[in-house]
Amino acid sequence: MKILKYKVGQKFKIKLSNGFRLRELKENEIEILKVSEMTGLIWIKVPLKYGGYRKMFGYEKDLDEAIVMEKFTYRCDVNKDEIIESIINHEDYDSWGDVEYGNDKQAVDYNICIDNTTEETEYCSAFYRLSVNENGYWQHDGCQEWYDYEIDFSDEKWEEKLREAAVKAYKALWGEE
Repeated sequence: MKILKYKVGQKFKIKLSNGFRLRELKENEIEILKVSEMTGLIWIKVPLKYGGYRKMFGYEKDLDEAIVMEKFTYRCDVNKDEIIESIINHEDYDSWGDVEYGNDKQAVDYNICIDNTTEETEYCSAFYRLSVNENGYWQHDGCQEWYDYEIDFSDEKWEEKLREAAVKAYKALWGEE
């Protein structure tokens, strides 16, 4: 039994064949109706031009290929000086949302976590999945899966490497190679 990344109620834009002899691709917003982890099939609802809808089904890979991914964006608001000061002063540092990479449906969010409650400083930072729920709000998925990454501020290219890590984390956590 395979755990699928799609959930009932999610909405996506996909491209479907349309028109005379299905020669053109038309963008449609679909909704996921049913997901079978046993068979790997996903049922979707496609709105029709003059009202109503039709149901279709396929495998996860089919839906992956049809989804129109929105423009990917990267945002980094890491405060290097504040983090280094916390480390020097032997203070804890925990911050969410300073780095995000993704599109308007799903992304990865970087949690910078430095634990100074022990004798040795522990670095526990990682990227986590973030997606838009059925109400249109961003949410984490329970944080049961993550992509470890620690920023090395001694490296002159730390910002460039952080961006590369965000892209790798997205691909690893969302299963997109």
